[in-house]
Amino acid sequence: MSTIKVDTITDRSGTGAPYIKGAVLQVKQGILTTAFSTDTNGFVDITGLTVDITPKSASSKIMVEVHIGSHDSDAASAILYKLRRNSTDIGISTESTTASGENAGTFGGTVNADRGEAVSMKFLDDPQTTSSITYGVQVKGFGNNVDINKRSTLYSTISTITVMEIGG
Repeated sequence: MSTIKVDTITDRSGTGAPYIKGAVLQVKQGILTTAFSTDTNGFVDITGLTVDITPKSASSKIMVEVHIGSHDSDAASAILYKLRRNSTDIGISTESTTASGENAGTFGGTVNADRGEAVSMKFLDDPQTTSSITYGVQVKGFGNNVDINKRSTLYSTISTITVMEIGG
């Protein structure tokens, strides 16, 4: 049996970053274990559902995965979610809308009060930086009270945001 031991792996030209392209270079996760509530009419940050990462290379991509464990509303309502890189919206629909005037990354809803489900989003971001980045999630419930990680008094869940740096 053979063993290979190296300090770094560099591309063929010898000038590239010391890693293999396409490899997962690092993984970070943020977990929201408590309930979050809002009744604003606009998008608002889901406090505590963030994660920080500092890419090793400006050519890296960042895979962002979000899972909202549950959501609930006090009335039948659309619930919109969007991803943010620092203060920039990412992974947002560009389709023209007339009903809500808002575009998001994914949609959840309640057909009546107290009927929330889980929602998930996944987006491959290209931040082109080696500076620290904060990824987070915003929610909009159109003025109805929205609870994240809680459904009435019946159950509670967790929500997660996971980022993976993919070598570029």
